[in-house]
Amino acid sequence: IKGRETVRDKLAKDRISTEELCSLFSSGKVALTPGTAVFMTASPRQTAPFLKRYLDLTDSLKQNVVLLSFIVEPVPHVNPDQRLVVKVIGEGIYRVIARYGFAESPDAPMVLNELGTLISSINIDNCVFFLGRETLVTHFMPRLWKALYRFMSRNSMSPALYFNIPPERVIEIGVQIEL
Repeated sequence: IKGRETVRDKLAKDRISTEELCSLFSSGKVALTPGTAVFMTASPRQTAPFLKRYLDLTDSLKQNVVLLSFIVEPVPHVNPDQRLVVKVIGEGIYRVIARYGFAESPDAPMVLNELGTLISSINIDNCVFFLGRETLVTHFMPRLWKALYRFMSRNSMSPALYFNIPPERVIEIGVQIEL
């Protein structure tokens, strides 16, 4: 738990706030291209930690930005009409929280299809899903811990597979975190 808290704290320093994102979006400092960018984020209150990195590197965004979070509820199934919570943060910027029961499999394309019925400018055919990949860089870690970490990293399930995202629609952005 302490290791995960350390990673979370280091990532928090690199997040862009939703207010900053809206300001950049409307200022003209960021080039807007057609389509929808879906930034997957574990926190339903914050932006994805790699969003700021992406902006720093490209100075561009899609015309629609969706900050998508999935929450697993302590019930087997969530009623489909209670699945989505959509909040308009700014012009073309949306926070979407998708609620699933513990017996259900999260499905990001299905969420985007449902969202497209609410917001006509969002179309699953022109969406790009951005996923973050965190790599821990350690200099002074015991050899056994390093081997265990590498083993766990190699054997973890791909988020794209877990969320049923078509591979041709995924861009992974890596962030190195020095411990």
